[in-house]
Amino acid sequence: IPTNSSSSVKIVMISASGQTSYAIDSDGYAFAWGNGKKGQIGNGQLLNQYHPTQIAIESQEPIAYISGGSCSTNLSSSHAIVLTSTGEAWTWGSNHFGQLSNLTFTPEQSLPIKYNTAYPLRKVKAVSAGFGHTLIAYDALDSCFGVHQDEPHVCSYHGDCVSFDACNCSDGYTGFDCSIFHCFDISSNASNVCNSRGKC
Repeated sequence: IPTNSSSSVKIVMISASGQTSYAIDSDGYAFAWGNGKKGQIGNGQLLNQYHPTQIAIESQEPIAYISGGSCSTNLSSSHAIVLTSTGEAWTWGSNHFGQLSNLTFTPEQSLPIKYNTAYPLRKVKAVSAGFGHTLIAYDALDSCFGVHQDEPHVCSYHGDCVSFDACNCSDGYTGFDCSIFHCFDISSNASNVCNSRGKC
């Protein structure tokens, strides 16, 4: 694959979508060529490219993985996602179904955008672009009972997720997920709460 890189640089990964191809070289740069009418090339243009073109990702981190997706009804409406070595994800291309996760249904995005800026501390572990959708996986060690530690409803809104499946409950709450509250130091689900004469 001809690129502007030195001859010592090798291609270490390739991926393809409907009509666009992608590659990563050993220096951690990503390239695209083929159909670019929906921004799939990721260089800020909506034009086809007949030679490998470097994708304009703003991150300074090496690209570790790339995945190209498509649309089952229109192969030219593809998108792509990359994963950096430090757990950043960037997406671009067609967005008819919201697959870029930029909170809009803008038809296309010709420059890569960082995924999930609402939670900048999250490290992405794996990515995959599919037919009009995108999958992203986070590290489960940063969650409690299926809820990521930076979500407001982690530990039932009443505690902090301090490690994998370990909630530190706020005062007045207990239970593995902080969902049980107390009345005068007695759990609300205990038979003797409120002297067995009422509900907590």
